[in-house]
Amino acid sequence: MEVRKIRSKKIYEQVSDEIRMLIESGELLPGDRLPPLADLADQFGVSRAAIREAITALHGMGLVTVKHGEGTFIRAISMEAVTDPFQAALLLGRGNLIELLEVRQLVEVGIVELAVRRRTMDDVNALSSALFAMETAANRADGVQSELRFHLIMAKATRNSILINIMNVLAETLKSFIEIIWEDGELTPDRTTSMEDHRKLYDAIVAGDAQLARVQVTAHLERFGRWVLERKIEPE
Repeated sequence: MEVRKIRSKKIYEQVSDEIRMLIESGELLPGDRLPPLADLADQFGVSRAAIREAITALHGMGLVTVKHGEGTFIRAISMEAVTDPFQAALLLGRGNLIELLEVRQLVEVGIVELAVRRRTMDDVNALSSALFAMETAANRADGVQSELRFHLIMAKATRNSILINIMNVLAETLKSFIEIIWEDGELTPDRTTSMEDHRKLYDAIVAGDAQLARVQVTAHLERFGRWVLERKIEPE
């Protein structure tokens, strides 16, 4: 029998593993910016060189993107990075609008039920902040990002790492859905209705009413599905 020798992990590997676990657990969400290099070095108690190597490793995994002058940001998990059994189903549904809507409904109804039962005040505050940003967004990019964040925070509130990962995988597709009903940042009747849907969903989560929250998610997705199909619009 041939076996590999046991070796201790290098410091940068331990750092990258820790950050990866924070991403998988939902503590770090797509779009979040990591602290500056010096702050990370202090927090982990390692050298800046180790942090640089860890960031390089995470970038190689497709988990972060580095924007010069802005910082390091968490990316949505790519399809290629998914190794769980859900990968095939997600790939099969990616090009079909109806199937994608069905996937969203199945996943998000389950998410909201757990979120209602397990959400903390931190989750409620984060949802409130995302909702406020959505309602006051001055342009399309800000509106889309804040609405996407609302859904990712809701997933994080489930405390279920698999559901969190599923939503991270779906993040780019979900973003393309959200972009459909934004027209250069203007408040269209459809956009106003969508925000009202999110407000009602937020209220149901705060009230701890899982049944109402489930109804709100289902109604929103059904309404959105009809709106898209009537206009024969495809996600970008």
